[in-house]
Amino acid sequence: MPRGPVRWEFHASNAIFMPLSLEDTLSHLSPDIAFYSAAGIDCEQGATCYNLEELPVKHWAMRHARYHVLVVDHSKFGKVRPARMGALAKFDVIASDICPDDELVALAKAQQISLLY
Repeated sequence: MPRGPVRWEFHASNAIFMPLSLEDTLSHLSPDIAFYSAAGIDCEQGATCYNLEELPVKHWAMRHARYHVLVVDHSKFGKVRPARMGALAKFDVIASDICPDDELVALAKAQQISLLY
């Protein structure tokens, strides 16, 4: 059940009202794979982003998807941003444009995270 009052949006194309509640909408999905972007990747802090508003959807996907792919370019390596998505061990794959530094390669090997570049 959604918490608090439910807000609705009318869709004229099919003449129905739809809830605007993120929880209600996401509760009907069962993803096999989730792709994530991040503004920072750090071996200690994990995957981070700038926007706190993004976290509920990303955290929901991390709880419900079966397979997790983090997609970042090399400029994100070694950066820590204010909003923490989670530890890198939560991802099955990290995909980037170039090979990360030795520390991240070693962490990926130890945590059985596939690296694609």
